[in-house]
Amino acid sequence: MPYITTEQVKEKRQVIKKKFPDFKFSITKDNHSGIRICIMAGPSWFAEDGAHEQLNAHCISDYSEDKRANKFLQDLTEIAKEGHKIVERDTDYGNWPNFYVWLEVAKWDKPYKVVESKKEEKKPTLEVKETEQDMVKFEAGKSYTYGYVGDSTIKVKVNIVRRTEKSIWFTVRNSEEVKRAKINIYEGEENFAPDGTGYSMAPRCYASKLMEEEVQEVIELTPDNWEEMSAEQFEEKATQVIEQAKEIEAAEKPAPESAFSMIFGGIERKKIDTDGMLLHKHMEIATRAHNGTSFSPERRGKQYIKDYSELLAEDLETVRKYDGDAVRYREKFERLFVDWMHSKANCISSMITGPSKFPTGYANKRNNWERNKANALEDWRDRALKAIKKAHRKANAPDPIQAAKKKYEQEKAMLERMKEGNKVAKSRKLSDEEKVKGLMEKGFTEGSARNLITPDFANRIGFASWQLTNCRNRMKAAKARYEELNERANTPSKEEEREDGIRVVDNVAENRLQVFFPGKPDPDTRTKLKKNGFRWAPSNGCWQAYLNSRSREKLSHII
Repeated sequence: MPYITTEQVKEKRQVIKKKFPDFKFSITKDNHSGIRICIMAGPSWFAEDGAHEQLNAHCISDYSEDKRANKFLQDLTEIAKEGHKIVERDTDYGNWPNFYVWLEVAKWDKPYKVVESKKEEKKPTLEVKETEQDMVKFEAGKSYTYGYVGDSTIKVKVNIVRRTEKSIWFTVRNSEEVKRAKINIYEGEENFAPDGTGYSMAPRCYASKLMEEEVQEVIELTPDNWEEMSAEQFEEKATQVIEQAKEIEAAEKPAPESAFSMIFGGIERKKIDTDGMLLHKHMEIATRAHNGTSFSPERRGKQYIKDYSELLAEDLETVRKYDGDAVRYREKFERLFVDWMHSKANCISSMITGPSKFPTGYANKRNNWERNKANALEDWRDRALKAIKKAHRKANAPDPIQAAKKKYEQEKAMLERMKEGNKVAKSRKLSDEEKVKGLMEKGFTEGSARNLITPDFANRIGFASWQLTNCRNRMKAAKARYEELNERANTPSKEEEREDGIRVVDNVAENRLQVFFPGKPDPDTRTKLKKNGFRWAPSNGCWQAYLNSRSREKLSHII
């Protein structure tokens, strides 16, 4: 499953903003599975004022006629995709990366703003195009090839019928239907999208892909056209693939698992073994969760069990490291995972059910429910792990009284050291070298000593008065904190029990005013408690607020 951490997004955000100071970005983690980069503001050569556009981070080389914009997007996506790799090859929906990258120009509700940089270079004129001799152009009457993205083995012939300066007319394969497309220029050669859509991932035909010799076209079996083939064509193609598999086996090379797997990519899939994994007992519901959305629900279910078992194992290791309750964590993790799979089992895809009378509203509603369940699991993981680490830090924290005493002693010693340093640094009887030697005898390093005797912008030497004042204030605050904790530790807690069964406790040790009700208070009382700063504390089984006169006064008006 694609997944990216907050720390990874934060690191990429810092690198991007540092490298491109002339742009303003909105860089966020999206659904725990990817990073979304919105280019909110920047120079006019990148986009027009008020623009909004969704880009494809995997194909941005011909985004603009301005080479600066293309270079900027290439550098940006290179940083965003650092560490990006394919972790799973899937039959149904293509390859699975370890995280996604979404790229947009501004947002739908916040359009792009042009902010010119002070160091903005003059926009180059459009005359910097390649010369006619260097430009690789299409020629009418010749044939070219283009391939589908992600599969370089699938080649299709394009016959150029006619061309003008900006447009081209062509036929695909041996079809008599003539189509028209707009000519684009990129890196010194012409190209166009034969399918006519022009979107970023569309197959493109380049002028350099000239067919030197005519090759008889062969029907290719791809995920886009296999359903359109007749039974005879499919059987003929499958027979060819089986024969190829036999030849490979005869050559002592590993053959594909089946003709179908070879047709769709030719990659031998590794078997996923889930035996012994932490979530293996939920294999049935994980398989059922993909019946309506996958051609191979068993394989997809195994992949989910494998991925989330590994994730759970990592979490349990972290929980044990910070002295958390591993049994309780695993139970909650499995419960949320099963809830997610149950919700996912209600999702359907038109690729599986067929597009005829597909209930779009019904499917969208259940997809939203499924996404909420997935987010609930990820959000709970983040909160639970943070709470476990916080509890570990709190349990291993030093005694607050001793910590306050140590802080007070450190600030007091620092103040005395600064005073002694000033006596030496400001002495009029000593030379600079003698001052350095005297300061080093009092514990200063040679570098610190020379800095002390060097005049600042106001021609002052030694520690400035504001530094002494700040140190003195920190010492007073630490002393007051130490005395407050000492007094609190020596003051016994008070408890008052009322006739209606309510107990009011002045818990001096925890610095809390606690209210114990004999049962659950009515909604009106709970609302008043919340409005006046009281919160329910499950660990103590009471409502509590900070122990002060204001909390006592507020409580007197509630009960």
